[in-house]
Amino acid sequence: FGSRSTGSRGGGLGALARTLRSLEESRGLSRWRREMTCRASLCGSPGRSPCRPRRDARGTPPYRPRRRAAGAGWTEGQSLVESDGMDCVVETFFGATVNIPASNLEEYTPSPAQEGGFDVAWPAHEEGGLEFGLEVADKLATKGYCVIQGFMSDAARKDAVSSITSCSGWQRFIQEIEPGYLGRKANGKVTWLDSDDGQREVHGSQLDACDRQLTELSMMLEPMALGSFGFTAIGRTDGLLRAPFENQSDEDAIMSARETLDEMQVTVFGKIEDHLKFIQTRKICLFYFISGSGGNVFLHRREGVDVTIPCVEGRILAFRQDFLGYTYDPAEECYALQSWILTDGQATVMQEYSGPPEKFDQAMGLVSGPAAPVYGKTGKSVSLMSMDSMLAGNGIGPEFFWSFLVAGCDAIRHLSITRWDPTWYYEPNKELAIGKYYSNHGGFVMEENLMGFDADFFEIDHEYAEMMDPLQRNCLEVGYNVLGKAGWDRHSLKNAQIGVFVGNCGTDWTQVKLSPAVCPVNKDYLNLHSCHSLCTRLSYIFGMRGPLSTTDTACSSSLVATGTAHNALRRLEPEQAPVGNHSYVDWCIILGTNGLLGPISWIGLCGPKMLSPTGRCFTFDGSADGFSRGEGTTGCSVKVTEKEPSGRLAVFCGTCVNQDGRSASMTAPHGPSQQECLWGSLREANVVPNDIRIAELHGTGTALGDPIEVGALRGVMKARDGPIIKTSAKSNIAHAEANAGMAGLIKCFMMLMNGTTPPNVHLVSLNPHVDTNGYPVHFADEMTLLGTHSGYAGVSSFGFGGTNARADLWARASIGVRKANELDWNKLDYVIVRCPRCMGWMEHVCGAMLPSRPDKPPAGRFKANMIRDEFDTYEYCSLCYKGTYQMGGPVMESSIPTGRMFVAGSWDAWTSKTEVQQDPNGVWHHFARLGETRIEQFHFMLEENDNFAFYPAEPRAGMYIRTEGPCKWKEGHNWLIDARDDEWPEGQLIHITMTPDKQSAARVVAWEAVPEDPGPSEFQSYRHTYQVMGSWGAYEMCDMAPVRGESHLHEYGFRIGPSGQESFQIVRDSDLEQAIYPAYPKSQRRGVPVRGPDHLGKGKLFTIQGEQGERALIKVKVQSGHITVSVGIASAITTWESVDGKYRKCFFIAGSWLDGCEKMEEDKPHVYRMQMTMGERGFEEFQVLMDEDPGRAYYPESDGFASGQVFVCGPDHGAAGRFFRIEGLPGQSFEIFLEAKVQDRRKIVTWKPVLEDGLAALPWSNSSPLK
Repeated sequence: FGSRSTGSRGGGLGALARTLRSLEESRGLSRWRREMTCRASLCGSPGRSPCRPRRDARGTPPYRPRRRAAGAGWTEGQSLVESDGMDCVVETFFGATVNIPASNLEEYTPSPAQEGGFDVAWPAHEEGGLEFGLEVADKLATKGYCVIQGFMSDAARKDAVSSITSCSGWQRFIQEIEPGYLGRKANGKVTWLDSDDGQREVHGSQLDACDRQLTELSMMLEPMALGSFGFTAIGRTDGLLRAPFENQSDEDAIMSARETLDEMQVTVFGKIEDHLKFIQTRKICLFYFISGSGGNVFLHRREGVDVTIPCVEGRILAFRQDFLGYTYDPAEECYALQSWILTDGQATVMQEYSGPPEKFDQAMGLVSGPAAPVYGKTGKSVSLMSMDSMLAGNGIGPEFFWSFLVAGCDAIRHLSITRWDPTWYYEPNKELAIGKYYSNHGGFVMEENLMGFDADFFEIDHEYAEMMDPLQRNCLEVGYNVLGKAGWDRHSLKNAQIGVFVGNCGTDWTQVKLSPAVCPVNKDYLNLHSCHSLCTRLSYIFGMRGPLSTTDTACSSSLVATGTAHNALRRLEPEQAPVGNHSYVDWCIILGTNGLLGPISWIGLCGPKMLSPTGRCFTFDGSADGFSRGEGTTGCSVKVTEKEPSGRLAVFCGTCVNQDGRSASMTAPHGPSQQECLWGSLREANVVPNDIRIAELHGTGTALGDPIEVGALRGVMKARDGPIIKTSAKSNIAHAEANAGMAGLIKCFMMLMNGTTPPNVHLVSLNPHVDTNGYPVHFADEMTLLGTHSGYAGVSSFGFGGTNARADLWARASIGVRKANELDWNKLDYVIVRCPRCMGWMEHVCGAMLPSRPDKPPAGRFKANMIRDEFDTYEYCSLCYKGTYQMGGPVMESSIPTGRMFVAGSWDAWTSKTEVQQDPNGVWHHFARLGETRIEQFHFMLEENDNFAFYPAEPRAGMYIRTEGPCKWKEGHNWLIDARDDEWPEGQLIHITMTPDKQSAARVVAWEAVPEDPGPSEFQSYRHTYQVMGSWGAYEMCDMAPVRGESHLHEYGFRIGPSGQESFQIVRDSDLEQAIYPAYPKSQRRGVPVRGPDHLGKGKLFTIQGEQGERALIKVKVQSGHITVSVGIASAITTWESVDGKYRKCFFIAGSWLDGCEKMEEDKPHVYRMQMTMGERGFEEFQVLMDEDPGRAYYPESDGFASGQVFVCGPDHGAAGRFFRIEGLPGQSFEIFLEAKVQDRRKIVTWKPVLEDGLAALPWSNSSPLK
């Protein structure tokens, strides 16, 4: 953050400007007698340009160093008074340079800029460039404009004018957009001084120097823009020349050639949209008055008196055009050069797509290949979100693995002696290898990767980690990498419902490292090597709570684990009834792992002669003689998604797992069972065999297995239009056994992502037993393009115990010549963002409100078609904007069909839908009575049908949130009346209205408390019910009984279970949106505040302890918003109560500079603050927590934004991995603010640097004096 200064800054600034004295008498220079100012440098001081200019094709820097006159120099910092008798080099504003005695110079204070003076003079030295820039930034920040005095001779001015008159391309802009460039009441003609225009004859001219002087000024202001103005400057536009018309015919010709704005220009070519993008990115206007004095520039404020700046040749006017309008009214024969300093444009990142999937695929450039699939009728899909690998050939990560495959490399290497001594176990002669192994090559992971482990990161004792099975360590590393790539971190993983599914068939670790002779059997012995510890350890380390399993089906283990995970993610079809206690999850991580850690399993596989003596997998080749062993760990994360999620890599379409049953032998492959497994996966994926472009085969390279597998695929895939490409990663990395299926799955995705298949290595002549007659198939022996933008691929895996598994996935090509992952925004109907004030959707450029039922744009994507007044920033939608329009007008909301209006609300437990009356002005009215909680929710609908509902744009909304509808009601989207903030009592009558907006026809919902006449009322109170959910009843809702003679009191009795501890929570009217719970989880002690009723009670339980069988009585009393919960056991009673008034909410900061949480202090009602000091890193991150609870956090929608520039979400459970980020100098103090009631959702959490006097700086976005 740049500092702001108001004092004089010394050399090179306006305060250093001088006047000449007695020059008329001594030199006869009467022309300088008129209040002329100058800049002076004593002989010997450097006469350089103010800062280092950018050199480009235009030639020399704009300011050549001035020659020094003869005479004595002086030391830096010496004053003029101390330098009497010394000569100074003086340059006047008219460019003349003379040698003057220092005694003839004096300080000069210029007149105010509004009176014909200036604020700052261009510096004489390069050393003054920084101070000069700070001074200009200070003027722009405090008053919005700055006048800079430059230095130019008459000859230079004439040269510049000559260059201007020689320019071509003179024009006038379209009338509707012209004020954004040329200001109000524009005159004269303009042309762009295009830096890429080779025909322009100004290179090296004085006009070129003037243009680069604006570049110099822009470069000086750019580093200070964020701290002084609140935006990041990225450079300036090309120069715009402004000149008078030569004569009437010149004016007539230019004005007659002026473009007009028609519907084609707006809807097809997007002229208005391009103009608004410029309006939203231009920040500071630079005006260089090159020649001709006379006339004025009038700066217009939104409110207040205009500022008049006289036009004086040789001066530069800089002003904040994002806050000021202007009128340029020059005298005749005035020439000017204009430019704008720009900020970043909108960085549009798609977060969600709504519409037909095929339309989105077209927008993504997918013109060939299948569209993205959707699972059944649910509208949801299972998406692959991230992946990672640790494989042979140094395949650490999918990218390295893919590079290895593309290069056609062979990762097989000789067994390293660092694993075990082969002397006693190896016999190269296959026939003599009895009790030994004959194959000593394999697909080994580099030993430093296999055995290396960061025990401290995973908080595991070093000695314990050394004894752990390496596969457990590898799964921790790969598993965390997978989760990290998907957006999770250590903090957000705690208590996350993420399933862990692992395929693993064990290792020789117990014989190598954990034999009783080396490792004594103790309490940890079993957990060090057992397969069940593999998946549980990952969940234990990071505190995840989802379902988990370890699968061991030999070679198909990891693909069977994939099928198990897919089953946990599946959603029932609408017509399906739930069966059993199915626990659905939304996130899963799938891992496959295998390790070659000892000789015992090698000997076991060499006994039946399964391994190849050459140590290679000759997949599909006639020389196939067994498989080669491999190892590694791979994993991926998958998620249930809806619509088109951001960051999706691929879609899991179908999986299937089956068994051979009674076949030829337990280890022999069974073709019919493999075919049935293939058909099962294709049926679930809802694709036909012709859609599958790539088949990643099990392909171990055995003489029997390969032909059977190809034959099974032939029986399913032979009816097709084009050939299917068959590959197998085992020819590269050997047979990774339990990890083979997962490695093949990662390879399938990489092939689809790149739109090509890598070669099968060791394929010289096709195995003669492979039958390809009548079967369009290609066994790739070189890189092969798919020729489409998307496709399906399937991977098969068969365990030698007879367990078969299959998975099919879909993906777009995102790399290479067929990539289709670049969105063409013009092929969408609308590109919309949320309005930060009303939370409704608006067009991303012009802010036009999106109607509830938008019409399809007539010419492709909707283009901006309206221009607001010159002061608007287009940050809010047209419904929130109340100003005027220079062109167009507000968008109209969708009309309401004819029908009766009804309302439903929590005031009667949602039991009825009441008709709402409409007055002659079209306003709907309803009256409701506040219940005992003083919190109620409601929404409207037509004809008692929630498919034609009116509801707020966000759940639990206040009265400033936009009304959407009539359309299908979204669950949880209700208006929320919280009378605790307004001190309205229980039983207060509330008047609710829904009013059509006169300009846009949008519906505005509001409410107020109304007085009542004494006596009976037609609006009767409703008797609400309460339920308790307790651990003794598996948290099923049980009704609490009202206590006779005690109003507002309910009770429920039960007995303590065998554990001696029970937990519970209370809800109102069986509605989880109205939960009553303690402020902290598992609360047993008194004094913990009661929270609710609201939706944030997940995981917050009251806890009691007692003897088994002891009777307990729970009581809850809710009266006028105050909640009391008590539990009586024997003679002891524990009571919890809510906190009323302004202290009912406590907010804390959880920051990277804190060990825990620190409480924020209430500054004023609903505004909290806390001060922090920047650490040595120069940045800190934080979240705001309610009641120190990470499940009730305020957090940014996206990372990396400045204060007040990003939507603030919460308080809710979605804060995983998203933090506010403050950047500044080490030791700098900042003030963090929470304003829970602010209307702009970007301003809920903000921060500001603290100045030296202890006051917080006020950024332009919040409190500009120009607004």
